[in-house]
Parts: sequence; C-alpha cells; structure tokens
Amino acid sequence: MILGYFIGYIACTTRSQILGFSIPLLLATPVSVGILAVQESCRFYLLLPGNEENCIVTHTDIKYLIFATLFFVLANVCTTWKFLFKDKFNIMLRENQLFWTPMYNSALLEHWMMLGRRNTLMQPHENAENSKLFICTTMYREDKNEMKQLLQSFKSVNDKVLGARGLEVKFHIYFDDAIKEGQETKYVQQLFDALDEVFVTSRDTSMKTHYGMLTGAKENFRALKIHLKDNSKVKSKKRWSQVMYMKHILKETVQSHQNSYILTTDADVKFTPESVEALLDLMIRDEKVGAVCARTHPLGSGLLVWYQVFEYAIGHWLLKVSEHVLGTVLCAPGCFTVYRCSALNDVLNLYATDIEEAGEFLTKNMGEDRWLCTLLVQKGWRIEYCATAKDYTHCPESFDEYFKQRRRWIVSTMANQWLLIKEWSNGKTDKLHVPFLFMVYQIVLLFSTVIGPSSIILVLSGGLKYGKDWSSTVTIPIQIIACICYAIVCILFPQKIQLMVGRLLCCLYTIFMGIAIVGTVVGISTDINGVSGAEENFISENMKMSSTSVYLIGMAIIFFVTALLHLTEFWAIFYGIIYLLGLPTGYLILMIYSICNITDTSWGTREDSYGISFRECLRSAFNFICFKSAQAGNYAQTGNSTQTGISAQTGDSKQTGDSTETSDSAKTDSSIHSIDFPRTGDSIQSSSHLTQRFEFSQDRPNEAQKFKENGYEKTSFISGISKEDLGRIGINEEEFLENIEEEVDSPKKYEIPMIIPAFGPQWSSFDQKFYEFTEDL
Repeated sequence: MILGYFIGYIACTTRSQILGFSIPLLLATPVSVGILAVQESCRFYLLLPGNEENCIVTHTDIKYLIFATLFFVLANVCTTWKFLFKDKFNIMLRENQLFWTPMYNSALLEHWMMLGRRNTLMQPHENAENSKLFICTTMYREDKNEMKQLLQSFKSVNDKVLGARGLEVKFHIYFDDAIKEGQETKYVQQLFDALDEVFVTSRDTSMKTHYGMLTGAKENFRALKIHLKDNSKVKSKKRWSQVMYMKHILKETVQSHQNSYILTTDADVKFTPESVEALLDLMIRDEKVGAVCARTHPLGSGLLVWYQVFEYAIGHWLLKVSEHVLGTVLCAPGCFTVYRCSALNDVLNLYATDIEEAGEFLTKNMGEDRWLCTLLVQKGWRIEYCATAKDYTHCPESFDEYFKQRRRWIVSTMANQWLLIKEWSNGKTDKLHVPFLFMVYQIVLLFSTVIGPSSIILVLSGGLKYGKDWSSTVTIPIQIIACICYAIVCILFPQKIQLMVGRLLCCLYTIFMGIAIVGTVVGISTDINGVSGAEENFISENMKMSSTSVYLIGMAIIFFVTALLHLTEFWAIFYGIIYLLGLPTGYLILMIYSICNITDTSWGTREDSYGISFRECLRSAFNFICFKSAQAGNYAQTGNSTQTGISAQTGDSKQTGDSTETSDSAKTDSSIHSIDFPRTGDSIQSSSHLTQRFEFSQDRPNEAQKFKENGYEKTSFISGISKEDLGRIGINEEEFLENIEEEVDSPKKYEIPMIIPAFGPQWSSFDQKFYEFTEDL
C-alpha cells in the first residue's frame, strides 16, 4: 500500500493525473471485485489453502456483485472522480501541495487518496488574495516559557507571511488584569522580556485607552499590538476580552467581513504556519463555514497528562469527526480556532449580553467557546474540524486544577446540548446543518453523559465480581453510599475539603479499577473458554458473555481500530490503560463534583491560591490562643481617642514639609486596615473593627476573596452591607452572617483623617471630637 501511495504521488507531481492517478483509482474497486469473483484468481491471490470454499461464488452472488460494483463506481464518478479528472496543476508540486494530509495514514488507500487529493475547486490561493487574518490571544497569568512558546509561533507565521502575497496578518494580545491601581503587573514585564528574547525588539510607546493601555513592539514585529486591560475600567475574564477584540476588528473590517478572519488562541498554545494555512483552506473553500477548529494536543508531564492525552485523542478521533460528518461541530475550542468575521457579526450582539437568568450562567460564563458555537449553528453557519491543523496547549497537571477546569466544561457542555435540542425542537435553529439524525445523536450523547456514573458503578461491580468474587449486591450499595456521602461533602464543605476527599476517593477507585480490569480479563477468558460457573454472568443463553466483558471488549476494539486509522498518532493508544484506570475519576467522582458546584463562579485555572498551609494554620491557632489577651490590650490602647474604640487614621506619623506629628490617637498599624492576599499583593480595604474581629486573610480567605471579586474593596462599600447582599455574593454561612451583620453597621460610612493642620487661623477653634462624618463637616 505504501508503494501504491508513492506511485500515485509521482503520477500527480509529473502531471500524469488522468492516466496514472484518476483512472487507476476508479478501476481499483471493480478490478478487485472481478478478481475475487473468479475462483482461480481468488485462490491464487488470497492464498487460502484448505479454504477453497470461501472463493465459491454463485450466480445470485454475481448478480448482486455486479449491481453493487456499478453503483459504487457511479458514486465515485459523481463525487470525487469528476474533479480528479481535471488536471490544472503545475508540475513538480510538493506533497503537501497535492494532498490535504501528506503521507498515507488510512486503511482504505484508494478512497483516502481520492478524498485527500487537492483539486481546482478547493484551491484557496485566488480567494486568499486581499484577505485579512487577525490572530488574537487572550492572556492572563501564563509563565514566561508559555509566553515564549506563543511568541515563537507568532514569529514563524510572521516570517512566512513576509514572503507570501495576498494575505495580511495582524497580531493582538489582550492581557486581562494587566493593570492594577494604575501600575502594570509583573506578568506584563514578563511578557516584554519574552518578546525581547524572541524578536530582539523593544517596547513601543504606550497610549492610555478607555480600557487601560495600548502598546506594542517597535522594530522587527510592528504587526503586534498589546492591549493591557484594567479590570476596574472594563469587565474581566476571557469572554469579555473576546467581545472587545471582536468588536474592534469588525469595526475595522466593516467593508470586508466575508474575506476577514479572526484566529483565536490561548496564551500557552503552540502552532505552525502550516496549521494556520490548513484552517484557512477549509474556511475559504466554502462561504457557509463560520468557523474551523484544529486537532489539539495536550502538553505536560505526569499520569494526569497521560490520561488527558488519550482523552483528547479519542475526543478528536471520534467525537469531533462524528459531528463534522453528521452535521456540524458544536464546540470549536478557543485555544486555536479561526472564525469568519461575517459569521461573528451575526451573533456578537447576543454573545455580548449579560446574564439575566440562572440558566444563562452555565452557557455564557462556564463555557464561552461552546456557547459562541451554539449561536453560530443557530444562525445557520457550519463549523468544521480540520485534522491536518494541529496545535499544542498546556493542560492541567494537578488534580485540583483538572477538577476545576472540567467542572466548568461538563456543566457548560450539558447546558448547551440541552439548549440546542430545545431550540431545534421549537424551530429556532437553522436545520440545514443540524438534521434530525444529528439531533438524535446529540440526545444519545446527553443521555449517555447522564447515565455515565451508573454505568461506571455497574462496570466496576462486575469487574470486582470477577477479580475478588465480591457480590454485586454488596459492592453496588457501597458505591452508591460513597457517592451520596461525597455529594453531601461537596454541598456542605468548602472547596479544599471537597478536593481532598475527591483525591482520596479517586485513589481508592483507581485501585479497585485495577483489580476490576485484571478480574475482567480473567472473566473474558472464562467466558470464551466456557469454564463451569461462568454461565451465571451471561447476558442470555444466546449471548454467552457478561455485560462487563461486552462493554470493555467493545470499547477496546473501537479504540484500537480508530488508532489504526490514525497511524501518526497511534502512540496515544498506549495511554489507554491510564484512561481505563481513571474512568471512575472522570465519569463518576468528577461528575458529582461538577453538579454539586454548579453555582461556582470561579474560573478554576491560573488563579492564585488563597488558602493557607497546615503549618500556617497551626501557627495562627497558637498565636490566637497564647497572645489573644495581649493583642486585645494593644487594640484598646490604640482606640482610646475615638468614641467607637477604633483608630481613624492610617499612615506615617510624619508629613513632608512643614508638618507636625500626629497624635497618638491617630496612629495605628496599617495591617489592621487591610486584608492581605498571599502572592498577589492585593488587598481589600476594610474597616479596622471588621478586619480585627475576623482576620479575613488567615481565618476567612474564601470570604475575603468573594468580597474582592464582587467589588467590595473599600470600607465605604462594606459598611452597611445587608444580609441579602452577603448571600448574593456567595457568603451563606449562618454563624458568619450573624456575627458580621452586627459589625457592618458599626464602622463609619467614611473614614476621614482626624488631623488638624498647623497653619491657618480658621482652624484655631476646630474641635475634633464633634466631627466624625463628612455630613458633619
């Protein structure tokens, strides 16, 4: 077969396509059928000594063979062959210019070569002239190596575009949370250090904008623009960054939406110019295609990454391809997908809407990429998958980060599937690319997701029956009780406890799954060999195998055959054993965690940890017990000067110029007035009494983070907050609510300096104690 592929390639590159490529491929099937239909040639070519009866063909069989062959040849002529018959290519073209996917990688040689051959109707070069491509990246807190990886990809694309004609490429980076309190974060400097190493360039002049700051690079890479977002001025997170650059680009390309494209990437992705070209090829050949996504490969190390390597592989091999063939892809990952500007123009206004109902939280904020694709499909645009285009992105390597990421993905996938099914049944979805059979397929997928946990419980119980002879009447109730207990933990306890218990359950399930796999292998051999006692596990008298054996054998066959059809990625099949061991983790424990945390608004990945270590927890408890009375006395001394018992001024005791020292009553430790968050250096300015009582930075890190995320960063915001407002931002612990409700009313509405300037006769009769609020002044 390899020889046949190279003969076909030589025929095409020497412009002998008609006689050396098209006609031989068309005749390959009828000639093969003719050889098998004649007994002598069948026996000669099949080499089946002792099985001559397999080559006997009756007259009835010949009639069916003739009709089937004629229809097959006619189908080839009407679809691919009529294009292959036209030979308008130049001589001595490279392999990647002749075939969509260079090199043989399929089990059906002639069909793959006919479908993989580039033809005149698919040549994008003429249509690519005067096209514009905007490569837009959303960045947050990636490390320097990840930033360099992205910039090196930019450089490879930029270098190739300089030598090409007709395509204009611009690069944009939208940096979320890049400016805090008017100052650039350390990640911004990290980006420019990486930029200098890759492009040997310096930073261009910065310009203030309504969203923060616009800057870029001077020499060698002027096509790059870096947008530094100040989250106090514009909305944060990925979806709103996408809305920003989409609106900006749509406005810039208002006259050429159809020939303008946006390539969205993550900040840790790696790709090649060839992958970009492959995406554009599919986009340009069909004006009804609104987006094209690529084959994503995870990067990282460790068992969890190996699990994801296999998970990504079967997800693209099976799910993406099935959606592409049956209807349309429903999720184009934002890490590496190209969109048509005219398609985005149809849905952007809806994509930029705020959350108005509870269900919209799952579709809009938990999985923005999938929701954008849902909107495109509803408007009649088709989304395709391009296996030739490849990108590499970093995946979670820790258990906690993986669970938090998939928590968002699972609920958003189910919510968008249900939304698409509901809108389709109501006639609100364009049915051109969403036919009835495709919706049946989606319903089956949604149903299989819902019953996934119960399927895992049954499979594991069957394996343990084989491995340890444990009765299913015992193992199934135990698993159900364990799942219910974990659900209760996820509902009642904080994230840290949930993930800790989840890790413990996953370790136990992995051990039991290993026992189940070994036991199932033994059980399969028992079923096949018909050993006495195996019949009690048979599905029926006609189906002499257990349900567990059928499930695992069927799944293994599907995976193996699929890997054979993707020879360049066949190595991913070896991670299948890790995937099998992790099945309960991904389809049982993770599902419970996701559903129970369905209202969690945090992103989950690349967020700083606000918890404290076990050692710090012991130290805080020791300090609280041993030094509580001493601290209380110190607070009482610093608070004697005011009627509320708290100090009113924070700052240094001296002022510059003609200054005077403040009174002792105006002095206090600045740490009393702020809530310090480890690693970020940010703080929530809170009232001294409120912070002194609860010590958010140590005892209440979760509550402090919720205050910060919802904008309660100053004393004037926290003062007077109601119990309903606290519940609205996610603080629902009854004991904490009762205590804080008494405290939020006591701080003054505004903390103003109680300092009497030393100059000016008008201050001679000022009496400090009568002026505590701005209204009094």
